[in-house]
Amino acid sequence: MVKSCALMPEKARDKTQLLGQVEATEGAAVCAQTSSVIQKLLVRLGDLVAPGTTIAVLDDADQQLESSADTVSQERSNLA
Repeated sequence: MVKSCALMPEKARDKTQLLGQVEATEGAAVCAQTSSVIQKLLVRLGDLVAPGTTIAVLDDADQQLESSADTVSQERSNLA
């Protein structure tokens, strides 16, 4: 015969506190393929991210200007 008993709050008062430090076993260096200013940071230091996760939005104003200049140059060549 199995005897059952209910867990009572007064029986579960023991606590254990441990001091320590957790360190990642793996890390990754993150770098952009372009130089730019970070417009918006979407993660915080220590956040777990999956491959393909957007971690920051870069200010692309310089790239847009460069692209526009290339388009104008190409259109001038087409007209010539």
